[in-house]
Amino acid sequence: MADGNKNSGENPEENQFADELDEYDLLGSGSNAIPDVDLSATARAFNTRIKERKKAQELASGEAEKAAQQRRALMVKGLVSIRKSLREVVRIDLGERFRFMLEADDWMGWPRLTVRLLDSEIPEEEYPQFTVTAHDRQAKGLIEIALPSQSEPAKISLLRESDLMRLPKVLRTCVRSYLDFVGDVILDADAADEPDDTFLEAKDAKEFEEQKKSEAIAADLFVDEFAGDDLFESLPQISEIRAIESPFDFDAEE
Repeated sequence: MADGNKNSGENPEENQFADELDEYDLLGSGSNAIPDVDLSATARAFNTRIKERKKAQELASGEAEKAAQQRRALMVKGLVSIRKSLREVVRIDLGERFRFMLEADDWMGWPRLTVRLLDSEIPEEEYPQFTVTAHDRQAKGLIEIALPSQSEPAKISLLRESDLMRLPKVLRTCVRSYLDFVGDVILDADAADEPDDTFLEAKDAKEFEEQKKSEAIAADLFVDEFAGDDLFESLPQISEIRAIESPFDFDAEE
């Protein structure tokens, strides 16, 4: 039997403790037994509390779901308005080289709008983008607008219908900031295609020096052959000058 109990994996001490409990219960069935504790009221109270907590939890869950649906509806309404405005932005004429493109996709399961700046001369160039993302993380119903010039995106929390009234001002400010950035990109690209003022000034100075050198060379070629002689040595001496006979000199005729 010992081998059988050992093979069955049972602990003899646990079996002994269970046997003692059974024996004690049998012995306590007499008049000296400890009275039973009635826990029926405690069980009923516990059951009631559990039901109330479940009901409150379901109610809170329903209210939370209702609030989440409201936030998502506001986010969708806000994104529709933003997309309509951005469609007007991408129609701006940026010239022959640059143009805007509006994209709509998902980011980690949340909707996203992106305005890209495209360069026809450098198609592979990735310029900083204007990005609008909507998400309901932390139950805040956020719309975030990311700009190249800002380290942190602009954020609007849409918890109530009135929160949508703040959207136009924030969007207008962000769009203007992005257009200023794009303007700098376009002007820098145009300046890179043309020689700068420093180059032109250096070029003009070089041409002026070359012109002066050319004039000096021409002056050397046409120099006076007497330039090397002393001018006073070439003049006639006073002794060689004779007096001019005046036609009114009557004494000479006599």
